[in-house]
Amino acid sequence: MLVAERHNHIITAVRSKGSASISELADDLEVSVSTLRRDLDFLSDAGLLQRTRGGAVSHVPASKTFEPPASVSGVLASAEKRAIGQYAAQQIKSGQTVLFDSGTTTVEAARAAVALHLQFTAITNDLQIAALLSMEPGIDVIVPGGMVRSGTPTILGSTTQDFMLRLSVDLLMLGAHGAHDGRLSDTSIELANLKRCMITISEIRLLLVDSGKFERCAFAVFGNVSDFDQVITDDALSPEATASMVAQPVKVVRVSTTARRAS
Repeated sequence: MLVAERHNHIITAVRSKGSASISELADDLEVSVSTLRRDLDFLSDAGLLQRTRGGAVSHVPASKTFEPPASVSGVLASAEKRAIGQYAAQQIKSGQTVLFDSGTTTVEAARAAVALHLQFTAITNDLQIAALLSMEPGIDVIVPGGMVRSGTPTILGSTTQDFMLRLSVDLLMLGAHGAHDGRLSDTSIELANLKRCMITISEIRLLLVDSGKFERCAFAVFGNVSDFDQVITDDALSPEATASMVAQPVKVVRVSTTARRAS
């Protein structure tokens, strides 16, 4: 098991039960206690759980600008993101211009699009997505200029926004750090400004967010759920979030992840 996968398992176990001991986690993962201690220390330093004497307890970061390290965020809710991405990729039609926002769920949409051997023009501010899509001969990839955000594959800044504002695209696949009470938010003003720009230039807008994002409100608001044609999420969406979404004038798709978790 990869380190990132182990971290995802630990976070999921702690959050689902509220707490977990070092011994039970070590037995479950079949790793040494010393390895498990190092994992818990890393995840505690990252703000993803709270370390205790004999294990860890669930901890939700208070900071609205908090983001998990890139090595961890990619495997959080990985089955959900994969299912959302696969459904989203099926909405792409041959010949379209498709704008991929930077993010771990939109990466899965790009990966699924490559697997489908689709032919379209892609624009993205994500270096990882650009690299993935460029491997498929039928996909033309456009990457805007700008600054690469430290520790991430995200390109952003005024140069990126200026480039985007000169475009008009058929389809947008956009993520969010928070989707609470119908308001969409992210962890920085720069990210929020760029996402707002992406919404403006897109004809059909898909919001790709796993169910956990509906419990969060991040620092900078960039739009509303009602700005989108479809919200694609997973079947773990809480009853409260489901009721809130039903009240929105938008199609909500909840993809099944049960089979993917079992596989």
